Amino acid sequence: MRYSKNKIIPLIGQLLMLTSFVFIAMKLIQYNIDFSILASPFVTAGLLLAIFVFGVNIFLAAFNFRWLIGVLSGVSVECELVVTVYCSSNMYKYLPGNVMHFIGRNRLAIETEELNHSQVALATVIDTLFLCFAAVIISAFCVFDYFMSYMRNINVSPLVLTVIYAITVICILLAIVFRSSLETWLTKYIAIIKNFKPTAMVRLLGVNALRLMVLAATYFATLMLLGQQVTSDMAPQIIGLFVLSWVIGFIIPGAPGGLGVREVIILMFMGDILDESILLSSTIIHRVVCILGDFSAYVLALMYSKRKHSPCLKRFP
Repeated sequence: MRYSKNKIIPLIGQLLMLTSFVFIAMKLIQYNIDFSILASPFVTAGLLLAIFVFGVNIFLAAFNFRWLIGVLSGVSVECELVVTVYCSSNMYKYLPGNVMHFIGRNRLAIETEELNHSQVALATVIDTLFLCFAAVIISAFCVFDYFMSYMRNINVSPLVLTVIYAITVICILLAIVFRSSLETWLTKYIAIIKNFKPTAMVRLLGVNALRLMVLAATYFATLMLLGQQVTSDMAPQIIGLFVLSWVIGFIIPGAPGGLGVREVIILMFMGDILDESILLSSTIIHRVVCILGDFSAYVLALMYSKRKHSPCLKRFP
């Protein structure tokens, strides 16, 4: 029996989704969380609200990604398709390698004739870059003095500097050797980027900053639900350091969904400003909030895509 690509690709996506669930379950078991704290109805309700807010934040980001693709390609992709692909591929980040959630978005090019892979890939790259830019701006605004004082106390070994210099030289040499291919590649993508106007850049930066602030709010709420006393001067540090750690965990290759990376960064930077026991438990519990939030975004996407006349949020954000 022969299958068309329109049937094979969704099947592959479903298999990746099931695999993601397996890895998520394994990680949750490894955390060995003491859920006795959830005996408090107030804490449970607060965490459920944080999960829902986290999920809605991811769900709405799909509409922004659709807008970005439209700006770069001029192609209007079906809302239901974008939302389903975006939210389902978001779950792939829990697979080893932490790149499948980016690659999974290219299913849009397979199921939309007018769209090509380079346009979707470029939309993913630009979206991620502006997410990083937004994180840097928020972190610089919130914790610039704290971060600079921390960096001044770090002693970088000569070996590390040598490795950095060596990598830089290798990258330059590779760029020279493959300059023809690089020029062809850049020419193709520059033609697409011309459609990305300054107003669109400002909009994308603002949207990603808002997304990060909502994510930081869910962590902030988790801390307070677990009993952490937060003063007005501590709040900017918590927000800035969380945003920085979240983005690093999101983009760093190798760690599924940033598992471990984000937690290490949070513990390293916030250990001297928060209660150690609350910091540790909140970091683990918020990871569960993130996982369940990602799953809730996927459920919202399924519910949205099954509506026969789903309204398309063209003006979001």
